[in-house]
Amino acid sequence: MKVIGYIRVSTEEQASGGHSLESQRARVKAYSDLYGHEVVEVVEDAGYSAKSMDRPGMQRVLDAVRAREVEGVVVTRLDRLTRRMGDLVDYVRLCEEKSNGRGRARSKAVALMAVEEKLDTSTPSGMMLIHLLGTLAEWERGMIGQRVRETMSSMSRRGLRTGAIPHGYRLAPDGKALEPDPAEQAAAQLARDLRAGGASLRAIGRALEESGHANKAGGRWAPTSVKYLLGSRA
Repeated sequence: MKVIGYIRVSTEEQASGGHSLESQRARVKAYSDLYGHEVVEVVEDAGYSAKSMDRPGMQRVLDAVRAREVEGVVVTRLDRLTRRMGDLVDYVRLCEEKSNGRGRARSKAVALMAVEEKLDTSTPSGMMLIHLLGTLAEWERGMIGQRVRETMSSMSRRGLRTGAIPHGYRLAPDGKALEPDPAEQAAAQLARDLRAGGASLRAIGRALEESGHANKAGGRWAPTSVKYLLGSRA
């Protein structure tokens, strides 16, 4: 098949080598070589969540599917594509709609292949499995959300701080108040100075990394993280 690869990392995952873009790219290539597929393009979304399909790279993949430029899409894991059952169903429906002709002349739907799940929707069992996996992924996401809400509620009742700590601050020893973090405030000021000079978000991210400033998660600076940093106030 002619296939397009899709790789993605969210902001938090930038610091994790296990889901790095380089690692995903290599696995997409290795999988395609193993089954004799021709990789015509590998599209990436760096620093984007899977909560929405509104991502530049994802839109490129959807355009390729609609135009029948490829016969398959390869991802390392299903959750690289989406974490929402509704989006998954819509995607599979789109792939099926792009099968052409009737009877024996009817071409196959654009296949979805996920390396870790050993999933290939060009087979009947693969199509059944993708619906099952999508349902489980949605259920897991709902359970995680419920546990987070319960934890936040418990912390609030005990008078502890909940919610994200803005860049430039850290939690004080009492576990409630915030206190300035000199290193993070210096990073925020550097970012604002560079932005005022016309630097792009990616250029600012590189400058922060070269200056030894890590993001809040301790990893690299994605454009979305830089944008959030610029919106923070010391």
